[in-house]
Amino acid sequence: QGNKPEEKITRLEAEIAKAPNEMVPLMDTLLAEWYWQYFQQNRWRFMQRTATAAQPGKDFTTWDLPRLFAEIDKQFQKAIAAEKILKATPISAWNDLLTKGTMPDSYRPTLYDFIAYQALAFYTSGEQAAAKPEDAFELSADSPVLDSAEKFMGWQPAAGADTDSPVLKAILLYQDLLRFHQGDPVPRFAFAAADLERLTWGWNTAFGEEKNVRYKAALEVFIRS
Repeated sequence: QGNKPEEKITRLEAEIAKAPNEMVPLMDTLLAEWYWQYFQQNRWRFMQRTATAAQPGKDFTTWDLPRLFAEIDKQFQKAIAAEKILKATPISAWNDLLTKGTMPDSYRPTLYDFIAYQALAFYTSGEQAAAKPEDAFELSADSPVLDSAEKFMGWQPAAGADTDSPVLKAILLYQDLLRFHQGDPVPRFAFAAADLERLTWGWNTAFGEEKNVRYKAALEVFIRS
């Protein structure tokens, strides 16, 4: 079918419906990635498209940007919901299917790490701003996002917040990655990688005049820890 996204996505959805439970989280992740690729290949169309009806049809080629992003979010959340089995699955178990990068497995030791970072790439992307509602959750530089890992992990930002916010979902994912690897044997490569990425994202995303000073101080704490 000429590698058409419409054909790929439709066929993958049909395969997920009959796949073994162990395969489904990774297939949900792949489906989210294919929707994301469809957006990237058709970005100009979405930027010109007005909102569709309150109940859009199943034809994703007619969706507006918020509807498409909601579907990508849905697939990532479905995958992450299987965290218990994902956290118990070494990433090496999927070596035959995943393209190896340049970093050792100790930085992404489980299938949960792999899927969480795929989701984070979506939630922290610059394109999220185009689909952001007016009352979206805002990240302040004086929040715990630029505090120590311990204070950040203890932060509960969800009260009264927009629970659909990609910023909030990124915060919760970073918190869970840090909690997951907090007890790893030293050196805690996966913990340090998540912590450093969290700080860099917080600096790039937060608003406030003090964010450069706080980011520098946080990096100094990170280096000493």
